[in-house]
Amino acid sequence: MVICVLRAVLLLAAILLVSCGDSLRHGPPLLTECEPDREYTITVRILPTEDDVEKAYREYMRERGLRYSTEVSRAGWTVLRPEGERLMVLPAIRGRKDTSSMAVWGHELVHAFCGDWHPPDEVL
Repeated sequence: MVICVLRAVLLLAAILLVSCGDSLRHGPPLLTECEPDREYTITVRILPTEDDVEKAYREYMRERGLRYSTEVSRAGWTVLRPEGERLMVLPAIRGRKDTSSMAVWGHELVHAFCGDWHPPDEVL
């Protein structure tokens, strides 16, 4: 009986430590709230390279008379339109081990669902 209780306590302690470590590893919360139970229409434009993605971003911004930072390059970008419509512009995934492009896709997908959650000093 004592051994079972001890195992249960150790298991609980391990779970708490792992969950605590997760929150530290994942950083502060997003600055906006994700909207659950909402339908989205997402249009994805896939371009050959990240350079092409950046060129498309600059063209999009110029066409609308909007300012943008020229000091950074965007690997992907997402436009949030009313009524749940989204446009994601992403680099092509070059293979199963192209985790860099896959991470960009995931990052932009979070924008599609959760909006612009970057801190103001990181807005590009």
